[in-house]
Amino acid sequence: MKRIPDYFRRLHAPEMSFSISVAILVFGFALVSPAVLIGDGAYYFAVLESLASRGEPSIPNPPGGPETPMVIISGDGKTYAIHFWAYSLLSVPFYLLLDGFGLALGKAFQLLNAALLVLAVHYIFFGSPFRRPAKWLLALGFLSSTGLYYLGWPHPELFSAVALLISAGSLVARKHRLAAFCAAVASLQNPSAVFFILPVLVGALYEHFSKRGGKLPIKKIGFDFFTIGLAASPFCLPYLWSIVKFGTPNPIVANGYIDYGNISVSRLVSLIFDFNQGLIVGMPMVLAIAPFLLLARIRTTVSGRQRFLVRNDLLPLGFLLMAIPVLAQNNFNSDQANFMRYAAWLGVVLLVWVAAEVGRAMEASWPSFVIPALVLQLAVFVWAGGPFVPKHSSYVENKPWVEALWVVNPKLYTPLPEIFYERTLGFELPRTSQLLDSGAAFRGPDGSPLKILTRASNLEEAVGQLCGPQNVDALVDRNLRSGIEFLRAEKGFAYLLGEFTCGGGFPKFFSGTVPGPKDPLFATTAPFGEGWSRLESWGTWSAGHRSEIVFPNSVWRGTKAMTLRGIAFVSEGHSSQSIEVRLNGKIIDRFRVDFPNDSVVREILIPENLSVLGEARISLWLPDAVSPESLGLSSDGRDLAIGIVSLELADEPR
Repeated sequence: MKRIPDYFRRLHAPEMSFSISVAILVFGFALVSPAVLIGDGAYYFAVLESLASRGEPSIPNPPGGPETPMVIISGDGKTYAIHFWAYSLLSVPFYLLLDGFGLALGKAFQLLNAALLVLAVHYIFFGSPFRRPAKWLLALGFLSSTGLYYLGWPHPELFSAVALLISAGSLVARKHRLAAFCAAVASLQNPSAVFFILPVLVGALYEHFSKRGGKLPIKKIGFDFFTIGLAASPFCLPYLWSIVKFGTPNPIVANGYIDYGNISVSRLVSLIFDFNQGLIVGMPMVLAIAPFLLLARIRTTVSGRQRFLVRNDLLPLGFLLMAIPVLAQNNFNSDQANFMRYAAWLGVVLLVWVAAEVGRAMEASWPSFVIPALVLQLAVFVWAGGPFVPKHSSYVENKPWVEALWVVNPKLYTPLPEIFYERTLGFELPRTSQLLDSGAAFRGPDGSPLKILTRASNLEEAVGQLCGPQNVDALVDRNLRSGIEFLRAEKGFAYLLGEFTCGGGFPKFFSGTVPGPKDPLFATTAPFGEGWSRLESWGTWSAGHRSEIVFPNSVWRGTKAMTLRGIAFVSEGHSSQSIEVRLNGKIIDRFRVDFPNDSVVREILIPENLSVLGEARISLWLPDAVSPESLGLSSDGRDLAIGIVSLELADEPR
């Protein structure tokens, strides 16, 4: 009897059965789940439609209008998305297939993601160099993190993640040309992935060095580097395209989405360890196993069995090289599924490192720490909702363990200012927002502020901002004696940690509170009349096309200035909100908020002579109110226009 080829024997293996099951599940999910075009997805889809119908990637009618920074105009006057079009191009076959069957065309990205996920699982089981237990660890770890969290997204996170997974596995297997090619492919949509080519080159150099007893054959190395460079050459495509079309190598940089001043150690730490959205949330298995692997490494090094640094450590080096330029993103923490999208594709390299090290060590004790770590990740995955994890603005809230930590001790976790601000107030800051200047606060169960974010250089300045200029020295002393800690953060911000007080009560004014008649957010009572939605932790949304605020006659003496701080409901698909302010029927102000800026900081003069019997009935007329549901952003059916974070009433304009 002839020997059965190895590949066909694998068809009956558990790995093949698992791979087929994954394929059925992910393609089924892609077909039955609704098409979602969130964040940059609207632009990727516009490019996809253009490629499928006209064979070229220009978008004559961009979703956010021709003025949005998400597009750029070429020398011939055509409009293009600032992102390269490789991801949209790969989606064209799925778009045409859906079109032929009369199905929702927006599912093209989900079908492509499903195909990429199937490719990743097949590679792990039948193409990667790892031992069998390590393959299962890698497959389950990838599926329960980046793989299924980002399956439904119209963004290229999964595209780059799968390419990097194969690249990292190929580096471990010493297939340097394939590793370089896959890293270059990943960089087509996430340019920072190109830096993974450097560890690939180091790996090739190390291979020559170790095989020849420390000698370096220059000709052989030169040939290998040349062929690796050819394999990596696709990374040039976006830059050549942009130079020819737009006269700049990187439209994302040209349109202001990159600020290299953002790069800092605190951001790198946040990328990995932030309790709300870091790698520790999306891939807890990696950070749970890593300490045990390092301890095992130290033990074998001390015993003389191996050097401390080994070839597999090129993977964490590659992670670091890719992560540093990612930190420059102005939208560093925006738009994510359970954990940061940049961590989602970057972290795959560390996931491969863990699998490689577990497979290499394979000590008898490894199940005692690997299995609990995997169970932890699967538990978080199930808790978060897997592929059904809420998307876009609904993710902007503190994880439950974060608020529990802060109630116990607000010093236990201190995030980057923008993360604290967004998740305390409950909405995502746009790239150009100035609302951050007003600060934010997290309150304990009794309403006392336990963690305050403010722009202040010292405690005295912070007390003056929050409590007013009177008795600053006494209040500083009082708060210091009560254990208040002043902690500097990035970009001129600082935290006040502990139960802060202004002597007679809580601070009179800061954001991050629920508007209401008795809330110290207001200088006076300000009952909300008709046209407002339910109160939320950050404030309240307008509901409908008209909303009222009524100041009673007890506070109405003389001309007033009302400072309104809030957020306008604008997006790529609904790029502006017009607001008309009327006082007792008379128009006193008009303004408009245009995407991508959604912050509102408006001082409105309220003349005394327009009051009626001392009452000021302020009406906000909101002709552009629209529901998130109608835009395909969420299932929220409320017609939203403006969210009020805070109001402040002063006797005269400042």
